[in-house]
Amino acid sequence: MVEDQKGQLVEMAQRLDAGQEVMAKAQLAELYEGGERRDIAEPIVRKTEDFELVQTGQRGSRSAAQFDAGERGPGKCVRSGRSVMSHSQHLARGMLWLGSATAAAHVFDVMSSLVVLRLLSGEELGVATLALTITAFLEGFNALGINNVIIQRSRLSPEQISSAWWYVLVAALLMTAATVLGAPLLASLYGVLELEALIRFGALKLLFVSLASVPLSLLNRSLRFREVGVIMAAATAVSAMVGIGLAWTGAGAWAPVTANIAHGLCQLLGACLFGFYRPGRAFSWRLVAPMARDGVQVAGALGLAQLTRNVDYLVLGKLLSLQLLGTYRVAFDLAMSPSFVVLQVIHRASLPVYSRIFAEDGALGPAVARTLKTVALLLIPPLLIAAIGGPALTELLDKPHAGDIGLVIACLCVAAWLRALSQCTPALLIAAGRPTRALFQAASSAALLSAALLVALGVWPESDPLLVTAGAWVVSSALQLCVDFLLARPSSTLKTSEWLDAMFVPVGVAVVTAAAALAVHHLLQIDAPTLALAIDAASIVVVYVLILRYGLKIRPFEELRPKRAPS
Repeated sequence: MVEDQKGQLVEMAQRLDAGQEVMAKAQLAELYEGGERRDIAEPIVRKTEDFELVQTGQRGSRSAAQFDAGERGPGKCVRSGRSVMSHSQHLARGMLWLGSATAAAHVFDVMSSLVVLRLLSGEELGVATLALTITAFLEGFNALGINNVIIQRSRLSPEQISSAWWYVLVAALLMTAATVLGAPLLASLYGVLELEALIRFGALKLLFVSLASVPLSLLNRSLRFREVGVIMAAATAVSAMVGIGLAWTGAGAWAPVTANIAHGLCQLLGACLFGFYRPGRAFSWRLVAPMARDGVQVAGALGLAQLTRNVDYLVLGKLLSLQLLGTYRVAFDLAMSPSFVVLQVIHRASLPVYSRIFAEDGALGPAVARTLKTVALLLIPPLLIAAIGGPALTELLDKPHAGDIGLVIACLCVAAWLRALSQCTPALLIAAGRPTRALFQAASSAALLSAALLVALGVWPESDPLLVTAGAWVVSSALQLCVDFLLARPSSTLKTSEWLDAMFVPVGVAVVTAAAALAVHHLLQIDAPTLALAIDAASIVVVYVLILRYGLKIRPFEELRPKRAPS
């Protein structure tokens, strides 16, 4: 009897995904006499969830005894007498695993990037930047958003996942082919002959990341953050070594592009190693169509987000010289790289947890406020190091600039902090089943930055173009943060007081840490750039840790310990 009910519930979930709400409700009424018998429904739903996880190979490390006992899937509490982890603990654990792995890889990546930037000329950096910008924009349409829909949906059948895999494969092949064929047109816009070959070669990454998207989504869906963190860290490390090796041998602009492809290939290999997925032979458009509709909107939002991240490269590459674009690339990477790394961690950890919270009670406000506060605090040390030590870093890289490069980097660091908080919104909107709003959020972000760039460069044409561009980033990011708050409130029940509290505490920490670090910097007045940078970084980290430990009483590892459930 239970097996029959389990099969009927799976069928009912498929009907809900396909938009057949009336038939699904009728089936539920037939099963549970009007759908009110939750005491009967819940145990069977738990077994249904486990049944789906076993069928899709995502059961994880739970034992057969736990499965037979009817324990809930990952992300939910288990029975009394056992250890339980709340959603906030899952979110914190995901951030810890992904954050630790990504941070370790990012330290290595930053060091390798500095070596690559040192070895390449400004013109080579400019050409590589244009090629990477174009492929990064197209990468935003990775899997046409199906990967995020897989994470967001509360229930998926094996047939739906298999059909989604074939859909992603076809989309990846078409997108890669379109990029290869359109490379001459894109290169002609900038008049750089080498750009055509670089774009065609860089299109390989689109194929690799698309093929890895479904297995990685299944890993994220089952909250296997440790495996995802290992994959991303290994991909970053391999990419960094490839970039250094090629730049050292004189590959020029090909070094960063090849390193980017190596990153995608390592993602695919890691996904096959930790979450190998073998799709069925059948494909059903009826099953994948509802997912595809939502996925296209998500892909549009992510593609626009990539455009926002790179639109300044496209504008400056057209209006200025490749040499100046290369110099701006150095300043931009120093300021923005930490925020992009943290955002990658937050998006991967928060989306599956947000989806589970929303499926249960829809109250996302506290989780969203917690995420905003965590992001704001995490970014303080790296951004302050880049802002205060920026001039020393550019001196070490031997990338001179006629203007105030330190002020440019400082402005970009402020913009990076604001932009990072803003980019927490898409995961919330996708988890709440509002892909249209996520698309609008990305469109507004791209529009605000584009308008700010055009106005700033038009009003102050004789000013330092890099400083004007950095100022446009700050203004547009501040405006977008306000827009995001208005978009997030209806979907998350986020209160104004929670939002302000998430902003107020990190701002205070940043001001105190920056004041102390600047005092040490001006007191010592060290001329050697390497030593000055090391002392700046040490003073920032020490003050920051002391504030967290004794001022805010934050002990992140204690929250990760599972608590005993009440008997």
